[in-house]
Amino acid sequence: MRRFVSGENLFRGLRLALVATLATALHMAYEYLVVRRGYVEARLGAAEITPRFMLDVLGVFVALFISATAGFAWARGRGLAGFGSWRRVRRDLALIVPIGAALAVLTLLLLEPLLYKPLLAGKRNPFQPLFVGAFEEVICRWGIFAIAFRLSGRIWAGVLTSALFNVLLAVNGLVKLIEHMEEPVPAWQLAAIVAVKFALAVGYALFYVRKGLLSTMALRFVAALPMPLLAAFG
Repeated sequence: MRRFVSGENLFRGLRLALVATLATALHMAYEYLVVRRGYVEARLGAAEITPRFMLDVLGVFVALFISATAGFAWARGRGLAGFGSWRRVRRDLALIVPIGAALAVLTLLLLEPLLYKPLLAGKRNPFQPLFVGAFEEVICRWGIFAIAFRLSGRIWAGVLTSALFNVLLAVNGLVKLIEHMEEPVPAWQLAAIVAVKFALAVGYALFYVRKGLLSTMALRFVAALPMPLLAAFG
């Protein structure tokens, strides 16, 4: 725990959490005001939207701060690239761009029409690249991975634990979508989405192990770039 509560790690965790919270708040604001506005107003009332939004942003900041500090404290070890650097991100662009582009094309041509479109029609968020690149990576790869690695000393424990947590986040999002849909969602579709999310999360975790957090955040951002286009034209 000494590393976790050290002044340097707390300060670095605070800086990363603030930046990630800002990026996540843009995504959350669009969800509240556009994607789920009718549902939120019906459930909370128009007067309660702003207080609830601020409370949720505070909760996100706390989760990001804990995860960011845990990463700086414990994401160290043989075989781990750690936080990385912007210089390394520029060097890794030769991998980030083609892999991210391939995942984006996969989303547009396969995952979107087969799995996501029935659920996300009219509900896409143009700030999705910021959400997955900032929130999911800081929470799953930098925080959960670091804690699992700290407790087990094994990289694969971090890979699998962070991937499972990524799936839990996806399931939570699916539940929020499904709970106010008129038609039931086929079980095969939900199972396929969970399987795809888990496979991708394992891949992102392995990329993080080799390239570090910043490069993985950049990869997630590039891979999610179809979402603003689908939000505008889909």
